[in-house]
Amino acid sequence: TSRWLNAVSVRATSEQIANIRSLPGVDRVEPVLGGRWRDDLGLTNIPATGVHTRGFYGLAEAQNAQVNLPAMHAKGFTGNSVVVGILDTGFRRSHAIFNTPGHVLNVVAEHDFINNDNNTGPQAGDDPDQHVHGTLILSVIGGYLPDSFVGGAYDASFVLCKTEDVTSETPIEEDNYVAGLEFIESHGGDVATSSLGYIDWYTQSQLNGVTAVTSIAVNIATTNGLICCTAAGNEGHDGDPGSSHLIAPADALKVITCGAADSGGNIAGFSSDGPSADGRVKPENLACGVDTYCAWPFDDVNYATASGTSLSTPV
Repeated sequence: TSRWLNAVSVRATSEQIANIRSLPGVDRVEPVLGGRWRDDLGLTNIPATGVHTRGFYGLAEAQNAQVNLPAMHAKGFTGNSVVVGILDTGFRRSHAIFNTPGHVLNVVAEHDFINNDNNTGPQAGDDPDQHVHGTLILSVIGGYLPDSFVGGAYDASFVLCKTEDVTSETPIEEDNYVAGLEFIESHGGDVATSSLGYIDWYTQSQLNGVTAVTSIAVNIATTNGLICCTAAGNEGHDGDPGSSHLIAPADALKVITCGAADSGGNIAGFSSDGPSADGRVKPENLACGVDTYCAWPFDDVNYATASGTSLSTPV
């Protein structure tokens, strides 16, 4: 159920759907749309041996410095008292950067919208890669192991939402995304970030900020005071201002859409561009999304590089 959209999502037979449609309180009945999970991160393992440096941020120094985060941290803006919500595939939180003594990652609430429980970590029956994407994103923001890896908002608290099923035979539903946003807002979220997006069942002409289910939800979330960041997409770009390669909800009226840049500040070739269907400039900003450093999601000590607007968004 979605209180924001005033909607209920159900499994129903054709006969049941006809009965639902005839109810006096029902405005309309629409099919739930689904697509396929696409994950082209170019994930590369970086052994922890030799990672320890004399720099506070360790491996994350360049990507943080590119958007001037150290200067913000020096002024006290480290995420302290800020609640960050993340919508993603799940989160493996046993890595060392989430468990520094005296600075263990603070998770104030979590929910698995796929299995309908309160465990967003790896579970029995999960695909082996189910937790990978979310772990990378969480590490870029909340990782804290001085001199090895320090993320961009290392003092923040987190609300974690497992909304995306990576198995190819299972449709990915936007409904979980909307439910996750409502969950984050209800638990005091200040900022929500998602490195997820949907385009398989939309056309670019529909990306006008008010059509896609997730875009509508993002607009409501922001109106309610929950600032939302989202990935522009990895569909590429061109020099034609009349063509677009966005994914929803990057088209939302009230969202910060993030594209990817390389270490030199140049937009990555895969990074999606706008404008939105109603002519708004997209993305609003770029951050490091080429060989971005993050936690290696398959053990508790090593690191990785990965690429995509999925990585630039948490930066």
